Amino acid sequence: MESYTFGSFPCAVILVDKISKLNDLHLRKRVSRFFHEFYKGINQADLMCDPRVKIRFLELWRDEFLSKINFDYSVDSYVQNVTVTIFKEAYRKAISERKESRKKELAKMSNR
Repeated sequence: MESYTFGSFPCAVILVDKISKLNDLHLRKRVSRFFHEFYKGINQADLMCDPRVKIRFLELWRDEFLSKINFDYSVDSYVQNVTVTIFKEAYRKAISERKESRKKELAKMSNR
């Protein structure tokens, strides 16, 4: 596994290191599959038009995946940290989109 397999932030790099040290192929596949599915949902959220729906979807998606974390006691907290970090990036983007759409709505209302 390359050090940036799950992301370039510190907890992702440490997670890859921990999984490599455990040398458990089954664990590596399970964690990789977990993040693959998580990223698919995050990418699906980008296709949503309504920012409010996108924000709620992201919150539910995060909660669903956090409840699924049960791999190995030595990596679970790192998997949780990476999951929350990925969520925060997508959530911040959705919040900024919501602010922009709200500004546009207010501008339309003031022009009437």
